[in-house]
Parts: sequence; structure tokens; C-alpha cells
Amino acid sequence: MTRLPSSKQSPTPNPLVLLLFNHFDAWVVASVSCAVGLMVHEAWHGRGLALLAVVGFGYWLAFALNDYYDAPADAQDPRKQWRNFFVRYPLRPWQLGAAVALLCVPLAFVFGQFGWRGWVVLALALLIMWGYSAPPLHFKNRPGVDLLIHALFVQTFPYFMGAFVPGGRGGATDAAIISVALLSSLTAQLEQQVRDFAGDTAAGIRNFATRYGLALTAALLRWGTIALLGVSAGAFIGRALPLILLPIWFIALPALTHRLTRNPAAPRSERLVYASVMVGLVYALVMVALYMMNPAILAA
Repeated sequence: MTRLPSSKQSPTPNPLVLLLFNHFDAWVVASVSCAVGLMVHEAWHGRGLALLAVVGFGYWLAFALNDYYDAPADAQDPRKQWRNFFVRYPLRPWQLGAAVALLCVPLAFVFGQFGWRGWVVLALALLIMWGYSAPPLHFKNRPGVDLLIHALFVQTFPYFMGAFVPGGRGGATDAAIISVALLSSLTAQLEQQVRDFAGDTAAGIRNFATRYGLALTAALLRWGTIALLGVSAGAFIGRALPLILLPIWFIALPALTHRLTRNPAAPRSERLVYASVMVGLVYALVMVALYMMNPAILAA
């Protein structure tokens, strides 16, 4: 593993911190989504908590793998190169393969505890984790498929795993949460593609935005965000969503409002997003404590 020289102008965070906490917002949101699924379906027990741990770990691994395959492109972008561990510390393919195989052992052990359902879900998760970032599938560079994969697997799939891998059956609450998760995941990817449009276009990266244009992508982002706010508000009013989840809606509201009111080409406020994630994490811990004292608190 050869360390690349860094620019004097580039930040130089601790490499271990960089590896562990890059995309912190993404895998924390995935973990909270899984935790909600476990609580809604009363699976907050030993096996369920082990599932929560490996779901969070698995999402960290998936985003790290994505960084590995993004490293050549990120190395050309001064704004991104310092955030990608693998730009500074490249791994050979066999080193990556050995590391991923070793890290998948705890995933297999925990998902295997749930029988055929766990094995099927794990196989699907690993397929998407590899196929999204790596050739030859490279879903992230297939316009339209990139948005579909994000909508289905970034926030929606963690909830699905928490709700249904332990054996839960679907209901109105599941339908409402999955609808909100789909819209939230979709708009988050649209926002990222709008933000990176100039750089992605210059680098020749193929995705929905570079294929169909900035104007359409920004319009979809705006209307998708409006739909997200409307669907979630309607679900709370109709009591399809438990009221204990309402503070999460208010925690996300400033970032969503900023998304709607700023120039579409302007970058999102990273401080606002990370502040929302941290506050959301604190509230998630409060919600867990309240649930442990009274599981009925998640009743819609």
C-alpha cells in the first residue's frame, strides 16, 4: 500500500478516521431506518440487535467499496480527493478482495441465523453492494438504474431488513415508512447528482443527470422533495406513521427547506446535513429508550 503525496492546500485527516467516518451520515441513517423496522415489528431482541449491528456495518462497507472504485475519478477532483481514503492509500485488487471477504464473515454469521430469508437478503445485499460500484455491472453509471438502486436500497432496504428478515408481516405503517424512505433516498441521489453535475460532466461520468440534463434533474429534485414533504405529512395526519417519528420529520425539515429555497446548482450545506444527522441520531437513541420502557409507544 503506497501513500500518495498530498497537496499542501488539501486537508489531511487521520486516515483511520477518514476510512471509518466518511459517509457517516449515510450509514447512520441506514442504521436508524433498520432500528425503526425492528421496533415496529417488535424484534428488538438479541438476534434483532445483532442484525442492526451488521446492517450498519454492511452499509459502511458498501460505501467504502464505492470509494475504492471512485478513487481514480476522485483523484482528479481537488474537492473530493482528500475525502477518499483510497486516493491516498490505494489497495491492489487482491488486497481489497481479501479484506471484503474477511469483513463479510460477521454478515454471513448473523444473517444465517434467520434461515433462508436471511441468506436470500444477504445475497441480494452483496450483489447490489458489488454491482453498484464495480464493473461490469456498474449500476451507478447506468442512467435511470442509478436512481432506482438508490431509491430501493439506501434507506428503504435497511427498513425492509429490520422489519421482514426477523419474520414481520407488512401493514399500513410499513407502507408509509417505505414510501417516505423511497422518496428520501431518491431525492438525496438527485441532490448529489445536481451538486456534482459540472465535475461529472467534465470527467465524462455517466449518470441520470449527465444523460438527461441538469434542468430535468433539478426539476425532479424539487418535485420529489415536495412529494416527500407532502407524503410524510399526510401519513402523520392520517396516523399511518407513529407520532413518535414526528420529531425526525422536523429534524429533517431545515435541510429539505434549504434544498427547495437555494439555487439548484448551489451546494447543500454540509454543516446543516451533518447537524441534522447528529440530532437525528440523538433522538433515535431517545426513541429507543422510550420504546424499551413502553413498546406500545410505536403504535400509530
